[in-house]
Amino acid sequence: MMFKNGNCPCCGKEEWRPFFQGAIRNGAYGSAIKNALVLCCSDCGLIRMDERFCEPPESYINTVYRDSLNQSNSPSGFYTKHDEIQLERLNMFQVNKLRGARVVDIGCAAGSFLDYISGLADSCVAIEPALSYHESLKNKKFELYESLDSAIEKSIQPVTHAFCFSVIEHVKNPLEFLQQIYSLMQEKAQLIISTPNLNDFMIDLSLEYKSFFFRKAHRWYFNNDSIMKLAERAGFKNIEVKCYHRFGISNMINWMQYSEPYKNDKSNLGFDTKFIDIVWQKNLEQSYRGDYLYITMEKYK
Repeated sequence: MMFKNGNCPCCGKEEWRPFFQGAIRNGAYGSAIKNALVLCCSDCGLIRMDERFCEPPESYINTVYRDSLNQSNSPSGFYTKHDEIQLERLNMFQVNKLRGARVVDIGCAAGSFLDYISGLADSCVAIEPALSYHESLKNKKFELYESLDSAIEKSIQPVTHAFCFSVIEHVKNPLEFLQQIYSLMQEKAQLIISTPNLNDFMIDLSLEYKSFFFRKAHRWYFNNDSIMKLAERAGFKNIEVKCYHRFGISNMINWMQYSEPYKNDKSNLGFDTKFIDIVWQKNLEQSYRGDYLYITMEKYK
């Protein structure tokens, strides 16, 4: 059976076949849509959520999206949960190259990443739809726009470095999204994005994890091949994909034992796993089976 769900952003084809049908996450773990449909492009294999089960765009402007995750909509609440993640992101590129740069962070939320790099960068542009973060971003003197459309409409000065973490899987049209970012960049500028990895080894290991992985808020599911095709189609060059795995082996054991996310009071193996975790994580990263992808690309006409 084939479905019409819009053109594939990677190859342009229109036909989609069923990939998975069942429960998916509806916000925080424990809340589910019971009979959702996940589709696969019949030509290139890109995976997407059937549009009927997707988060509406306005949820990112108001408080609905973070409310569904049981997360705070305040800047301080965002910092508590996300400040530590920025260290992972900073390790994915040469931070020293940001000295004197003009930087944009698309989907910056309360601006944790920009806080870390603003001392090096010459100027920082914040693009964020959620109104609850705007006052804080303005108080930090970041150049603020509510969308890529508004930044393009204002013809802002081209940027030398663009960042977009954990956003592309949410947007309605990822090809158009990358093309818009491209238009904000000057020649030889660099873009770094991140997204969950469809080739996460846990998807093949556990049906429960598959229902945890697929979620209402994520329209698109990329692996290293499909994200490279998308970036190339958007016009980018020198594309490099790095895989990153954020969890130790106890997380996998917990899923196998309890069919749920890792909790500190479970999967106590009775010994320190830090050395095993290093080998475990590096092996998954080298085979592109870790849970996250970081993609670096450059603009050349």
